[in-house]
Amino acid sequence: MKLAQLSNLPTNKILLFSFNIIFLLVSCALIGLGSWLVDIIDEKPNIPAIKEKYTVVGGLMLAAGIAGFFTASFGFALTFCRNKYSIFIYFVLVFMLLLLGIAVGIVGLVFADRSELKISQFLTKDLLLSNSQLADQIQREFKCCGLNGPNDWENIPSSCCADNNNADCQNDSNFQKGCISAVSESISLDLAISGGISLAVGLILLLGVILASHSFLEIHEKNKNNAYERNF
Repeated sequence: MKLAQLSNLPTNKILLFSFNIIFLLVSCALIGLGSWLVDIIDEKPNIPAIKEKYTVVGGLMLAAGIAGFFTASFGFALTFCRNKYSIFIYFVLVFMLLLLGIAVGIVGLVFADRSELKISQFLTKDLLLSNSQLADQIQREFKCCGLNGPNDWENIPSSCCADNNNADCQNDSNFQKGCISAVSESISLDLAISGGISLAVGLILLLGVILASHSFLEIHEKNKNNAYERNF
């Protein structure tokens, strides 16, 4: 069977339609994850290193999800109306989203790897001593105490208490983990998961690139054969 004849098989349309269903669901998931990362910024302590990373990664995932949603919708239309130029546009869009997914994944993983350094540069003993409200917020949110542990405090604050009903934290009832490691681990986990999901989406989009390029070559070959038959 010639390559040109393959383009008339319903299997190719089914594959493209099935891929766009997956593509649409993945795009919705990216929109949800990106929105979540952006929304939880207000719930995090006022640490620039945290807000910057969540804003960048969340914003990129949200943009990729929205672009993917419209590209998938365009892909559904190609199932019923296929021509060389529309397939080429679809190929370019999916390829650009593939690159964006890889970029977001790399950014997320790099940010996750560097989070401890950024947090340690921001969180200093002077900062915690001068801003007790921020110190309390961080210690309660991340269940930590001091920069590297309770020994950083001369008088351990109540926000270090693991037991909220215990007013005396001068014992083993306080959080033992330091806030630098607790905060960086929390951020690293969120960003690493987001980066991993973005790279996984990139692998899915690679299938779309292959399908689109294959469809383009099929239609191009079919048009060339039709032109040849008309001339002879």
